[in-house]
Amino acid sequence: MSSATASTKNALGGGMIIALSTLLAKIIGAVYKIPLVSILGVDGIGMYQLIFPVYAAAIALSSGGVSVLISRRVAAGKALGDNSGGGIMGAAFAYTLLLSLIAAGVICGLATQIAVLQGREAIKLCYYLIAPSILIVGMSSCIRGALLGVGRIKIAAGAQLIEQIVKLGAGLTLSFLLVKKSVVWGVAGAVIGVTASELAGLIFTAAFYVFSPALKATSCPLTLRNAYMKEYAPIMLSGIILPISSLIDSLLIVRLLTRFGYGSATADYGIMTGIVNTVVNMPTVIAIALAAAIVPALSYSYAKKDACGIKDRSSSCIKTALMIGAPCFFGLFALAPQLLKALYPSLGADQLALATALMRISSINVILASCLQIYTAIMQSLDRAGFCLAAGAILSVSRIGLEIALAYALGIKGICLAWAVYNLAYVLILIYKHAYLLGRNIPLVKNVSKILLSGVIMYAPVWLIARYVSNVYLCIGIGVAAGIAIYAPIALAMGIMSKDELKALPLGSKIYAIARRLNRRIDGTT
Repeated sequence: MSSATASTKNALGGGMIIALSTLLAKIIGAVYKIPLVSILGVDGIGMYQLIFPVYAAAIALSSGGVSVLISRRVAAGKALGDNSGGGIMGAAFAYTLLLSLIAAGVICGLATQIAVLQGREAIKLCYYLIAPSILIVGMSSCIRGALLGVGRIKIAAGAQLIEQIVKLGAGLTLSFLLVKKSVVWGVAGAVIGVTASELAGLIFTAAFYVFSPALKATSCPLTLRNAYMKEYAPIMLSGIILPISSLIDSLLIVRLLTRFGYGSATADYGIMTGIVNTVVNMPTVIAIALAAAIVPALSYSYAKKDACGIKDRSSSCIKTALMIGAPCFFGLFALAPQLLKALYPSLGADQLALATALMRISSINVILASCLQIYTAIMQSLDRAGFCLAAGAILSVSRIGLEIALAYALGIKGICLAWAVYNLAYVLILIYKHAYLLGRNIPLVKNVSKILLSGVIMYAPVWLIARYVSNVYLCIGIGVAAGIAIYAPIALAMGIMSKDELKALPLGSKIYAIARRLNRRIDGTT
């Protein structure tokens, strides 16, 4: 096996470790939202969801790209025989600590003004409670970057699970106890649970960082180095586009919908962000995990000036993400009302109908967001973060204009549709840039077409099951089973993934053996 092939397999294998742990973490998060909706109601969930765009933007500004930069530098250093990672850790910790303290201070200082802009002044208390998490996440991001850079993927993956378990226990307990005082206090209890969960993740990763011999080489004294900020700024700025867009939405949507005469604006926002997006985002964790794992591998190839290795690794990650994302898109579209009714039984008939419409619009983002995550990671690895920043900024301004126009006519559905258009445009631009830098990848285009064709073939019987099986749980069970039974053999028979790509998956050897029975031409070159 060539070194490039082995590295590709390692990247995919590491990505799948993160993917599985992240998926499990997302499942725990989705389970968490089910009783939380019952405790807080859709209006309370709306208030809860208003807090997190502000929180996410603060994290993106203070530490959003630090784990990418550290993992990239450590991996690239290994390619050149430098185990110190260029002395990056000291500067990363110093700048992240400084920026996190500033971001937390700004949120605390402007808590009232932010809450007023969002149309819910009562949630200002929650901003004081979430502010410590900004510092905690910053320190944790530095450590996880080092972990990924030296290949300690399981530790970073385990931290995600610990965080979700702590949030589940602490958040639900505190929200249940405090909601008796008021809905806002119930929301505050859930926010405290988030801070506690981030602290638990930091303690877990810090213990491994301190006592792991493999990570001692990345240590260096705290220092503010201008060279660090020159490298970090483009990555941070390109990664902040999405959080800033969500922040603008949190400031705009409720007020906009209220102005246009939609009386349940906060509840509608809560349904979109707290219910629908929670379900739709679960399949995209595969792409997020692959993107996190591929950055060190691509950076290694970039340092070696191995263009073919970069092309092969990125192609493998895109195929893997879409092999999982495409059937999830078709399944979510077909089974949307049944899934929502089963997961959120507290929703009323009108709320369920709205959530179903929103999920069917947003389900395309399973594919689009997956591609966006991986192509953005590729651009960052190729030192093209500035291109992502420029493209994302222009598209975000256009999306806000589209949101205003569509919200007037369609309400919250218009907001959902604007995000789908934004993701589509962004993905097409990144695909074009990728082809410009590395050349056209005709085999990848053919394989993506095969993946989508397999999904279309699967969709018809699942749609019939959703239409004619009345029992919700029976419908979901039969629909999912039928979808897997139809999609998997067709996709494997088409020879979309190579021998090495299949073997990098969980139970890869068994999957490859099945694929060989269906298609004898699978030989590791597709």
